Amino acid sequence: MLFSNAIVLDSDDGGDLALNADKHFFGHGVTQNYEAAFRLYMGSARLNYSRAQYVVGTMFLAGLGTSKNEKEGVKWILRAAAQSYPDAVNHVGLLYESGDTILEKDILKAYSFFKRAMELEHLDGMTNLANLILSNPDVDRTEDNVRDALKTLRDAEEKGYAKAQNLLGHLYYTGSFVKRDYDKAVELFRKSAEQGNVFAQNNLGICYEEGHGVVKDYATATTYYDRSSKAGNVSAMNNLGYIKMLQRQFDQAKNLLHDAADRGSVDALYNLATMYDRGFGDMANIHLAVSYYTKASDLNHSKAQKRLGDIYYSGAEGIPIDHGKALQYYFSSALQGNADAQNNLGIMHEEGIGVEQSDEEAVRWYSDAAQQGHMDACFNLALMYEEGKGVERSAMEAMDLYRVAADKGHKAALDRIMMVRQSQKLDNKKKDLMKSSTLHMPLYRSRSKVHFNDNDSEYSDVVVLESSDSMIRLRSKTPTPSTPVIVSPKKTSPTDMVQSALNALGTSVEIKSS
Repeated sequence: MLFSNAIVLDSDDGGDLALNADKHFFGHGVTQNYEAAFRLYMGSARLNYSRAQYVVGTMFLAGLGTSKNEKEGVKWILRAAAQSYPDAVNHVGLLYESGDTILEKDILKAYSFFKRAMELEHLDGMTNLANLILSNPDVDRTEDNVRDALKTLRDAEEKGYAKAQNLLGHLYYTGSFVKRDYDKAVELFRKSAEQGNVFAQNNLGICYEEGHGVVKDYATATTYYDRSSKAGNVSAMNNLGYIKMLQRQFDQAKNLLHDAADRGSVDALYNLATMYDRGFGDMANIHLAVSYYTKASDLNHSKAQKRLGDIYYSGAEGIPIDHGKALQYYFSSALQGNADAQNNLGIMHEEGIGVEQSDEEAVRWYSDAAQQGHMDACFNLALMYEEGKGVERSAMEAMDLYRVAADKGHKAALDRIMMVRQSQKLDNKKKDLMKSSTLHMPLYRSRSKVHFNDNDSEYSDVVVLESSDSMIRLRSKTPTPSTPVIVSPKKTSPTDMVQSALNALGTSVEIKSS
């Protein structure tokens, strides 16, 4: 590669300068000095030494040894990528995947660069390629793509790459694209954690907390959460706070959750709200609870939205009943798949509470919740089928739903089955039977609560299992509809894309074809 206005010297000169720069960067034999290292790396980079070009780019991006300059950083990384320097090629893929710099987000280009990095046997590139295919909804996830991604990921794992081990462990833990195998997941998490991967340490903590693949052990879970948390992992900090809450160490829990919330953990906001809501450790303060629930709700936390719906539906000290707000929060939560919220929406529509009465809408929401096995919704939907409200009357559908609810321990459903068996009829009126719900109803009320004792763990979404070096929550989210990108790297080569990006940045460079 030839740069305009550059003095072309023997490549060994660039290498020698870079080696000298390494000494100053790491403090080997000299006093560590990032400014001196940067000057030497820059000299090497100007001589077309690709590794130095990449280091210069990363130092510009970080503002290390020089003023932070995103445009210059991206330029130098692109120049190194144009020479197929593996770290740079992979890094460009990450830049296109995130869209956090002057390079706009472009999943197709990210795929192409990760694919090139894989061809260069770059382990992180291999892992990133697999993760992109398996986790990004904008990638066309064909059977061949998935098979190749799994093979690539296993290749990186077999070479001992910690990030790949953690990602593959996540797949086995969740049963995504492979058969669920907790033992295998724990084995992979442990391999990764032993290499210092903080995300795998957090995931091991989850395994010990939940008793999957290992004997449940809160003490060991605490150890792994603590180790990961001290390394700066916000998810582990939240999980450690949660464990401390279970262990009734409320002051420690509050401090950890505050720290995690301040660092961006939405689940920590929810947990803090719960502590103030339930009065753990004499922290009862419904107004603070609502404040934290609202912050979590604004970040689309479905359980926070559902709990706000409860509060505004029933009212609380200093917080008047507001069925309009309750409906709004239940709706937001229900759209994310929260079965309690879906059931509550069904009740509000059936009873005309805060919304125009509609049996059809009630059936819709009861059905959504029942499909998730929500026993109250199964019971409520059964009543609708029995009475033919919002749906064609069907004794068979009603009985099937009563059985599902009864199998889950719903006493009213079991009583209803017994009444039907005794009378051999399904046209009996409800009489004094009140509808079961998660709202404040006089009979058969079964609101989802935060159960708290040393052996219970009811926050289904406060524990964050991480699949890679970016935080990925397990709780479901409603994806934004988008048109899948058919990944076809043959259309545009990484070399062409580097040249295009460099041209856009106003850099003159000749890229030699391989």
